[in-house]
Amino acid sequence: MRCLNSEVQIAGPQDVFDLVGQEMRNLGNEVVKLVCLDAQNRMISCETILNGLVDLALLRPREVFERALKCSANSVVLVHNHPSGSPYPSDSDVYVTKKLVRVGRLIGVRVQDHVIVWNGGYTSMRALGLVR
Repeated sequence: MRCLNSEVQIAGPQDVFDLVGQEMRNLGNEVVKLVCLDAQNRMISCETILNGLVDLALLRPREVFERALKCSANSVVLVHNHPSGSPYPSDSDVYVTKKLVRVGRLIGVRVQDHVIVWNGGYTSMRALGLVR
């Protein structure tokens, strides 16, 4: 786990993009990162949890929440890139995100957002109404 400066505050998707967007926007393969936050939305850690995906459906709640619980996260933000350049979440992105939101509620770790990075910017699934 990569622990970072707890002075990094995540107030919204722009902060997430500022944190990892440049690194992720031009990758040739899909990468999923997990940003773990404390109760004041200060970053505890940011790490790659899946690399080289063909389909986000391979992401399992266990991989997400095991890491979140290890660092005592109050909430998490998922980030993944779309090498295709599409700004839109796929059906798989939506399915997995909704599943993670449900599991997070059960165990007390809130999924704040799922940000999709593409070569032209980012898309927030919370802003689209897909994360509540």
